[in-house]
Amino acid sequence: LYDKSNSSAEEKQNNTQITQWVLLHVLEAILRLLHPMMPFITEEIWQTLHARLGLSGETIMLASYDCDHLLLQSGLQNDIDSNNTIEQEMTWLQSVIIAVRNIRGEMNISPAKAVSLIFAQGNQIDRDRAKKMEKWIVSLAKISDIRWLNLGETAPFSATQLVGPLEVLVPLAGFIDKEAESKRLNKEIEKIEKEIMRIEMKLSQSAFVDKAPKEVVELERSRLNDYGMAMNKLKAKRSEIESL
Repeated sequence: LYDKSNSSAEEKQNNTQITQWVLLHVLEAILRLLHPMMPFITEEIWQTLHARLGLSGETIMLASYDCDHLLLQSGLQNDIDSNNTIEQEMTWLQSVIIAVRNIRGEMNISPAKAVSLIFAQGNQIDRDRAKKMEKWIVSLAKISDIRWLNLGETAPFSATQLVGPLEVLVPLAGFIDKEAESKRLNKEIEKIEKEIMRIEMKLSQSAFVDKAPKEVVELERSRLNDYGMAMNKLKAKRSEIESL
């Protein structure tokens, strides 16, 4: 959607065919759902569609409501397992976009003004997703450039939001409201403090530690450690702001 590069005629033709296939199958599914309330017109349209879509059956009255046959016929059945991955990737993308937009709103940066974006910390999954979704991040968040903070490099003075272990930084050179940024950091710190208290409370209960699966307990301990590190960084950033 946001790829500005020139596509070949073959790619455009393939995209057109895919779009038409999806729209026709969506229409066919809607017709089956509407048939009890609009029997005649849905039957008439379905008779035109079903042969073109390779669907069997003589009448829409006997067509199944189950859409699995669409997946089987389209060859998409093997892709069902990837749905969770796609959902997680989209959730990650939304979180990054929201993080940048939150920074814009809290720092009074115009949505029309392109800003630089720096990623720090995170893990390999974050790096893979950032590379894969770069063009959507650039377009949806109005980003001029994206880069990762190098190991040992000191980040420029920036507004920061967290997406899991990933730090989303927008450098504030040229626009900074010291009071607003201090308030925002205090909110982030308060939110993390609550999470730390919640996890510490859970880990202090022998009923949880003794009865929960070992991997669940270890996960909570790992999250506690991550939150502790994030807390220290946010407090350091707050001190930096206050010293200006």
